[in-house]
Amino acid sequence: MSETPQSPTQDPSLIAGNTTSDYAAELGAMMERVVPIFELDDAAFAPAAKAYIDARVDELSPLASETTVGAAHGGTSKFIGPNTLMLGASLFSKGYYLDDNEAYEPAVGYTRSIYNSASARMAPARAYVFSALRGVNYGQAIYFDSIIGNPNASSRVSADIIDDDLPESEASIRDFKYVAMCQERAGVAHNSLLILGIRSRLERGTISVVNEDGSIDSESHAFLTVERDDGSRYIFDPTNPIMTRNEDGLISDIKPALYKIDSPHTTTITGTLKGYAKTADSLQETRSRQVTYEIR
Repeated sequence: MSETPQSPTQDPSLIAGNTTSDYAAELGAMMERVVPIFELDDAAFAPAAKAYIDARVDELSPLASETTVGAAHGGTSKFIGPNTLMLGASLFSKGYYLDDNEAYEPAVGYTRSIYNSASARMAPARAYVFSALRGVNYGQAIYFDSIIGNPNASSRVSADIIDDDLPESEASIRDFKYVAMCQERAGVAHNSLLILGIRSRLERGTISVVNEDGSIDSESHAFLTVERDDGSRYIFDPTNPIMTRNEDGLISDIKPALYKIDSPHTTTITGTLKGYAKTADSLQETRSRQVTYEIR
């Protein structure tokens, strides 16, 4: 692992855009707001969750001081407000906004369903973070109606070319349904985690995967670093989840890919990207490739 001097934006105490180091207190306060909403029945939960999300966006948006995020502009530990322009890697990208609060509703909904089960077997804070990571991972896929993006279609959404099919104004996150790539997915997941009170940072860097023949595919990538309830930090990559396929070869389940960061100074993290196949009788590993993340 390579190490560099820690910058202020890499300080775990700043990962959520504030300076407090008392993460346990932060989580406790947030759980006092969120868990009672989780305990509502289904009919009451949906409007209460929507009201909570809208309130949190209003609370967090004033902290979104960056005017531009993404690509050459780097990542952020702050909330990406609806007026913060997101730019892709392309020179010709016109930008887009995370301007749809509905993007966060599936994440909160799935966090609730997982928490209601996990809280029976885990300590409350651990269950809450566990559920948030899984709920957010699944929630962004539900919002975008896809697990794997379409790079050509995604590029067209944000292309700086005006014709009959493309408006002159910047795009909305709504326009990335079915086609969202790493930055769109990481952006929605990052905001969803902050809405739930989980410390997150949107990162820009590279991902490298070792193929079965030993060759390496490497490309620029957007992903997250997150902090769990015990203070440990992980790479969280919504674009490359752990996927399980059923007997028909269809994706039947996704879980978050989490890779532990051993030191606050670490900028290169290596792990194993796995995949599984599930039958009526067994769960078999079908994919195991070394993956390396480089944080710029």
